[in-house]
Amino acid sequence: MGKTRLRGILPVLRKLILFILCSSVLSFVLFTCVSYAGLFSSEKSTEEIAREYGQAVVFITAFDKDGKILGEGSGFVADPKGIIITNHHCIEGADTVKVRLTNGAYYDVEGTLGVDKDWDIAILKIKAKNLPSAPLGDSDKLSVGE
Repeated sequence: MGKTRLRGILPVLRKLILFILCSSVLSFVLFTCVSYAGLFSSEKSTEEIAREYGQAVVFITAFDKDGKILGEGSGFVADPKGIIITNHHCIEGADTVKVRLTNGAYYDVEGTLGVDKDWDIAILKIKAKNLPSAPLGDSDKLSVGE
């Protein structure tokens, strides 16, 4: 008699355990997806960043001494007073570098404030004021994984 009762309870227990496992896995997946969607985050979306800082993006053209194009690339205005950050490989070997803003204005690069070939970074200066800029973040405030 005990075996018959146990046989009747086992299918119910299996269904209950399966239900609990499925519910746990489903809630974990849903909460993970929701958190990645930014609903529980204060971070800005890609669209918000593009809308807010897109005007700070610049197009860079490097020329040799004969006026021939050596290369092209992009960068951004880091300071409204004309500080541009780009990749070093975009300007390497150039005699002249020009910067075009998103509004179509062109500027000659007055000088290079700094370069780091290993990190592929170049900081340029153009003669301009009140440019739209994208602020630099503070890496000391980042957490592992950000």
